[in-house]
Amino acid sequence: MVWESLDSEAVSIAMRPYIILEDENGDTVTIYGGIVYRSIGYIAYQNRKAFTPGSAAYEYVWNIIHYVYGKQYDADYKK
Repeated sequence: MVWESLDSEAVSIAMRPYIILEDENGDTVTIYGGIVYRSIGYIAYQNRKAFTPGSAAYEYVWNIIHYVYGKQYDADYKK
């Protein structure tokens, strides 16, 4: 399993969006947004249709979904 050594309910990912702006002189400034926390299961579920069924990326995402949620979402799973 992908996350066999981790407690899947406790695994969270922190994301912080940012943008780098550059003016006509080449000077840059970076603006940061707020930090957002999501569980690895939630992120995987949100990306369940992002990859081609049968691809390595698709199976990777579904391994996480199955580990966290079991067969709860198998109606969406395509082999």
